[in-house]
Amino acid sequence: MYRVLSILSLLWLMTGCIVNNHTLSEVQISDNDCFSDRKTVETITNREGRILQQGSLFLIELKEGSERLAPCNLPEELKSDGLTLILDAKVKEIFPEERWAGRPSELTKIIVKK
Repeated sequence: MYRVLSILSLLWLMTGCIVNNHTLSEVQISDNDCFSDRKTVETITNREGRILQQGSLFLIELKEGSERLAPCNLPEELKSDGLTLILDAKVKEIFPEERWAGRPSELTKIIVKK
């Protein structure tokens, strides 16, 4: 009887440690400022988004609203359509004569949701 209660208690404790169905893992980003010629116009923190592939271009579509980012430093291992992540980024200016599929940005922190 003691064994059964011990096993049930252990299982109960293990299931109580699950916060949600997602596993989070932070990804290292290079410190390379690839848009150094552009001013930072906005800073985004702790926003959820997903990777969106358009041809050879990879964008990040933010969950809240219809905003898309065109990051210059998205790591190769994250270039996967539909991947969900939480990010911090510096949004850069768009020059008057330019058209972009997303707002130019530099990622400063990425946490992948699996």
